[in-house]
Amino acid sequence: MCSSLITVFRMAGLTGNTTLYSSAIQYVIFLVTTGIILPYIDRVGRRTLLLIGAVCSLILHFTIAGVMATQGHGVDSVEGNANLKWEVTGASGKAVIAMSYIFVGIYGFTWAPVGWIYCSEVFPLKYRAKGVGKGFVHNPDDG
Repeated sequence: MCSSLITVFRMAGLTGNTTLYSSAIQYVIFLVTTGIILPYIDRVGRRTLLLIGAVCSLILHFTIAGVMATQGHGVDSVEGNANLKWEVTGASGKAVIAMSYIFVGIYGFTWAPVGWIYCSEVFPLKYRAKGVGKGFVHNPDDG
């Protein structure tokens, strides 16, 4: 999640150490939202959280894509990175950044904690530690 977010932030006009700070803010949002929801997951319901997370994520992804497609423009490179060929600046860039942070919060409230809980419950007690460890290794965005 982090490297993808930094890439989007660079395309939205952030440069230098600002992307590093933005990445730290993203992790704080993620940790806080995940920590807040953990005690309430069973009360809210896992299916409900997954459905809400899916719908909110869909809306945010399409909105970000729409803003970038309509307000952005093609460039040769962003900060010398020839792999980045699209840029969105000004208020539209700030909107993309804000929606990206909102996405991280929604993900932290919904998909991230539910995935960890399922991973720890699926395996029998004898294999649980290894199973959760392998789940962590195969999902580095949450770690």
